[in-house]
Amino acid sequence: MKNNKLPLPHLVYNQLKNLPEASRPLLRAAISLSLLSLLLWKVNLGKLKGLLLSSQWRLVLLAVLIYIGGQMLCSYKWQLLLKSLGSQKRLLSLVKLYFIGMFFNLFMPTIIGGDAIRIYLASDDLEKFPQSASSVFMERSTGLFALFSIAIVSSLVFPLQLGRYSISLLVLLAFLFFFFIFFILIFRPWIYNLGSKLLEQIGLRRIGNKFKEVWSTLNRYKEKKVVLGIAFVYSLIFQLLVIAVNMVNARAMGISLSPKYFFIFIPVIAVLGMFPFTINGIGLRETGYTILFATVGLSSEAGLSLGLLWLAVLLLSSLPGGLFYLFLRRRRIEIKKTNHNPETDLPKEDNHAQ
Repeated sequence: MKNNKLPLPHLVYNQLKNLPEASRPLLRAAISLSLLSLLLWKVNLGKLKGLLLSSQWRLVLLAVLIYIGGQMLCSYKWQLLLKSLGSQKRLLSLVKLYFIGMFFNLFMPTIIGGDAIRIYLASDDLEKFPQSASSVFMERSTGLFALFSIAIVSSLVFPLQLGRYSISLLVLLAFLFFFFIFFILIFRPWIYNLGSKLLEQIGLRRIGNKFKEVWSTLNRYKEKKVVLGIAFVYSLIFQLLVIAVNMVNARAMGISLSPKYFFIFIPVIAVLGMFPFTINGIGLRETGYTILFATVGLSSEAGLSLGLLWLAVLLLSSLPGGLFYLFLRRRRIEIKKTNHNPETDLPKEDNHAQ
């Protein structure tokens, strides 16, 4: 008799796929809490508490300031990419939008969630969705290239094993996958033509046209190699700042480790945090800190403490984005009310007619 039962992974995938849209954030939150609970159950809570409470919080504050400086550098990189498309967006406005995106990342499955918020808010001001979408995509992509570049060079110069597997090989495979998605798929016109036709067939012709416009705008970057090169350098500086933040956090807890381990592990942990299984990578990142740093002799408590301090840096540096969003929302509501005020809709007196 033929066995029609699906393997367990397929059953789990089908169950997740059939979940109602509204319940998926709850599932991701549950996965994050489960992973954190499992980590806390496996470590000595007294030792973990001692490490965190004995941390030099002045150094943690310094780490927050370094990270905020890095995000401002990314805002400048975003402005550079927008300028190359003809936009004259002010840097201060982009800094605010960047921090708003960081704030919304706290509640979304991946960094892409915050990017979507940035695209929406920037296109509302720019009145050009293709420009904002393409610039945000390239801003994020140059960051990923820089991240993988540091990871590959570091893992080749300082080869390490994760069990039976080479970290260098794992990083290289991840980069090749990203390279394939970026160059083979993103810049191929048939992908966008297919997407546009599918959208048109389900009655979303307007979105299909926007889809084509985004692809056309994105391809303009092929001719802007100097701009992309500068953006890549800025991305390298930012990724080095992220590594520096983690080294400062380690110093704050009195952990002494060779810098080479941070250059190898932090990019890998950053990639782990991008998987959309949890809220903002919470749980996955901390697991990465605990497992990877244990391979070089760091205790589980110390590794988890590093992960929790990094989470604290993310939370504290993202809070300004919440304030910026409240101010922006209030301003737009006031503008909307003004535009719909009957008194403002009355015809003005023509002084020149007298």
